[in-house]
Amino acid sequence: MRIQHTVYIAVLLGMAACGNLNISQDTQPFNLERLESERAAWELQAINHYRFTGDTYSNAYPTIPITVTVLPDEEPELSYISKGEHYNSWGDEQIESGIPFTPFQGKTIDELYIYIERFMKSYINDKRFETGVRYNETYHYPEILYVYIGPGGYLSFQITEFEDLR
Repeated sequence: MRIQHTVYIAVLLGMAACGNLNISQDTQPFNLERLESERAAWELQAINHYRFTGDTYSNAYPTIPITVTVLPDEEPELSYISKGEHYNSWGDEQIESGIPFTPFQGKTIDELYIYIERFMKSYINDKRFETGVRYNETYHYPEILYVYIGPGGYLSFQITEFEDLR
C-alpha cells in the first residue's frame, strides 16, 4: 500500500522567510499529552516495514531531504536527495554525521518521537516561542512540527511522503 502526503513546503518557507510563520490552521499547538497519545497509536500499529521522506528547515542552516527505509532487524537505509542551490557544505556535514534530521537526530519514526519530545520540552513553556504540530490521521506519525521564535527565526520538521511496505 502506498500512501503519499504532500505538505505545502513552499508556502511554509515563504511565510517563514517573511518572518510571518503562521500555519496554525494546518497545525495544533504542541502538547506532551497529544504526543504520547499519537505515539501510542503509532506503536499499536506495529509498522516496522516503511519508507518516509523528511526534512528539517531553519533560517539558521539549510538541510537536504532524506528518504529513510526501515526494515526489521536492519539498520535504517538513508538516501539523501539533492536540493540544487539549497544544498551546501552543511549538507555534506549532515550526510557524514549520519544524523539525518538535525536537531531531532532520529532515523526512524520511533526515534523521532523520542527526540521530538526532548526537543519540544525546552520550548513548550516559553511564551516567546510558538510551537505547532500536525499528526498523520491514518498512521499517527508527526507530519509537521515547528518552532517559531519571532521574525526571521524558525525551525521545522516535515515528513512529506510515507509508504507502508508491509
